[in-house]
Amino acid sequence: AGFLIILSSYGISISPLLTALGAGGLASALALQDTLSNLFSGITTIVSRQVHMGDYISLSSGESGRVVDMNWRNTTLRTSTGNMIIVPNKSIAASIITNYEQPQAECTIAIPLTITYGNDLEAVERVARSILDRSQYGVKGFMPAVRFDKMGEYGITLKVVLRIRNIVDETKIRHQFIKEIIRVYQQEGIELLVRHD
Repeated sequence: AGFLIILSSYGISISPLLTALGAGGLASALALQDTLSNLFSGITTIVSRQVHMGDYISLSSGESGRVVDMNWRNTTLRTSTGNMIIVPNKSIAASIITNYEQPQAECTIAIPLTITYGNDLEAVERVARSILDRSQYGVKGFMPAVRFDKMGEYGITLKVVLRIRNIVDETKIRHQFIKEIIRVYQQEGIELLVRHD
């Protein structure tokens, strides 16, 4: 400001200089907009402590993975296939986030099944529970629940509800459960509904 006053006192017009400084400031602000947005979003995310290093998160835009790096510009997620997803912090701040590690890593999932009419429902429930009790991915001490859901045109739908130690175990327990439920139901004479139309 003092420099501008001195120039003005010598009769030098400062209007063009002020215009140039204003245009330069505006151009700089526009150029740094994304950088500053990522910086403040990163600071907000780190200070809020709602996402930590090592947490498994899912964004409303579809990306999911374990947080392996958080810096001033972006957050890096490692997917279950080992790939890295680099997400700008402003996208993290604007996204709805599901954090599967907070407040604890354990979570509940439901596996749907449909059986034909004529099955012994008590046997259906008993067998499903026994399979889940033997799984190494289930939470010990949690009683798996079998909930009959609907009597449909072709069969009875049910959901097998279980608690797993971590969301990353979901695909493993689904794989294990489907293989085992088909094997044991065949042994027990329980018929799953398979439509061919």
